[in-house]
Amino acid sequence: MHTPSETIAVLSDIHGNTWALDAVLGHARDHGATRVITLGDIAYGPLDPGGVVERLRSLDLPAIHIAGNQDRIIWEASKESQRWASLDFTRSSLSEAQMDWLQSLPPEIVSDGMRLCHGSPSNDDEYLLAAVNETGLHLRLLTDVIHKLEGVEQSVVLCGHSHLPACVRTPAGLLVVNPGSVGLQAFSEDTPWPHLVENRSPHARYALMQRGPQGWDVAQVAVTYDWEAAARVAESNHRPDWARVLRSGWV
Repeated sequence: MHTPSETIAVLSDIHGNTWALDAVLGHARDHGATRVITLGDIAYGPLDPGGVVERLRSLDLPAIHIAGNQDRIIWEASKESQRWASLDFTRSSLSEAQMDWLQSLPPEIVSDGMRLCHGSPSNDDEYLLAAVNETGLHLRLLTDVIHKLEGVEQSVVLCGHSHLPACVRTPAGLLVVNPGSVGLQAFSEDTPWPHLVENRSPHARYALMQRGPQGWDVAQVAVTYDWEAAARVAESNHRPDWARVLRSGWV
């Protein structure tokens, strides 16, 4: 069980960005984090996949990690897949031991009364708090969120995938926290309909959670880091689209 004074750093969607990860971990330690949770999409991207995996494997804090949909595609997608432009780079950047570590991570886990998932419970490729239709990305209606949470017995759900920081409490008292993305603050997606996600600044996002006498306090944090260095690496690895996003937080 967590003590009231324990502070949990919740991270998601690092996407191989060691510059952002180092800044977030430093900020979390400076603010008393005693535990780290990561919610998937750890390595995929044109930056430093192996560096991120090594940092997480060697953390000096207790940690829980799960895999995301774009971790899973590293070993599932065919080599001929055109959808994943940095797939070959990511695979070639990971050692066999690093790949084994990624593949060992569960897609979901329950820990201390919290349900940890990447997307929504039982679906790592679905936004929990947002929905997409023909007109783009929208906040999901509360009734839809409650429907997605049917069968969840825990009092807290931690999720990622959308890259958008959020904190939602249902009328039944279930708390849902999305810490946002550590490593990539905007993206465009074609499925199920074309849509954009934009945090509109390049700051690395994560959440600090502390349990008090009346429940969980949640601080959504935006941290500066050397996004120019990350952007230059993306450019050198033939992803000017990532470089633009890393510098701005806009697509």
